Amino acid sequence: MKYLNLSLVDEPVEVEDFKMLTESDYPFVCAAVQIKNRFDQDRINFNKKYQADNIFHVIYDKGNVTCMCLKALPIKIKPDYKVLIKQLQINADPNPKVYKNLLAEFDLSCDNCFAYLKSNTYPIDGKHLQKISATKLKEEDLYSKVLNTKSVPFYQAFSYFSLFILSHNPFITDKMKKDFCSISGVSNLE
Repeated sequence: MKYLNLSLVDEPVEVEDFKMLTESDYPFVCAAVQIKNRFDQDRINFNKKYQADNIFHVIYDKGNVTCMCLKALPIKIKPDYKVLIKQLQINADPNPKVYKNLLAEFDLSCDNCFAYLKSNTYPIDGKHLQKISATKLKEEDLYSKVLNTKSVPFYQAFSYFSLFILSHNPFITDKMKKDFCSISGVSNLE
């Protein structure tokens, strides 16, 4: 077990370790932790048994192109929730109040992760994992089985999982992605 240097909080994410989703990957549904800096990147590890991905998700929101780096565990959703995805794809830029009401129709919420809501990025509270997932994982499994707390101390490894529905934004062209990624340092474009 190693202790991580807290000064890594000031270091940017090493984005070359992340892959960008292609248009055919969308919609992408996952249980994930946002990676905001190098400290997060080093401290958040998933057990190898689970097929986690480092995702670089390009967001076009209100005229700005930004990105979100996620340590993501892909999940398959139950058929009942595919309607939710279709509704989100129709309304690419959700009004926060409308989004919360839409989630409420499915008995879901985003109370603990609402700040992640952006065009083509739809957060859902992690407590709903068992409700929407076609797998047998429960929210507590994310912390007890998926999150690896053996490589760094638990208090440094602990993170909050959110569920995300990531969708393709037709306003983001492949050229925009490539330009943004070359500026950001992502070299493994698919």
